[in-house]
Amino acid sequence: MEAIKKQATKLREQVAKQQQAILRQLGHLGYEAALVDDAELQSRKLAEDCCKYGTENQSAGSPLARAASQFGTSHRSMENERETVLGILGSQVSEPLRASITGAPLEDARHLTHRYDRLRQEVETQVGAEKSYHQNIIATLDELHAERDADVSPVLDGPDVPQDEHQNDSYFIAKVAPTGWSEGECKGEAGWFLCICSKAR
Repeated sequence: MEAIKKQATKLREQVAKQQQAILRQLGHLGYEAALVDDAELQSRKLAEDCCKYGTENQSAGSPLARAASQFGTSHRSMENERETVLGILGSQVSEPLRASITGAPLEDARHLTHRYDRLRQEVETQVGAEKSYHQNIIATLDELHAERDADVSPVLDGPDVPQDEHQNDSYFIAKVAPTGWSEGECKGEAGWFLCICSKAR
């Protein structure tokens, strides 16, 4: 029972650690994305300004206008690729991870843990009931034994009769209980015997 308890506790701790690690990582990614948003906005504004400067001053043929235009175009292309990669990452990595956190295998583990806890409590309750039952039986038997010992009284009153005189007899009764049992000796066997009928000599 203790081994199963330890195993369930380990499983519960392991599941909790995995959940926390995944949630931390997902939350951490979301936090970085919030930080990147400010820098990204400035970068995009710069790229847009460069594209605008390049298109406005392209007729002059200046190298600065050409460089600004190429920077803006390449930055826009990189942003499009980045959004594509983030979309793929979200659909193929983040969403399956989120689904696995709240998904069936984890829920099955939780249900199994709860089911085990219920079964363990039922077994402990049943074992307690059986223990109580056996203690009651022992107490009842002790009471019956005490009553039997109290009810036993000697049959023969008076002087002790030497045992030699009864060796040829088929029985010898030392005590008779009101329950119908007698302690004595019958055909060489000592013990308690059921008395159907007996006469004192």
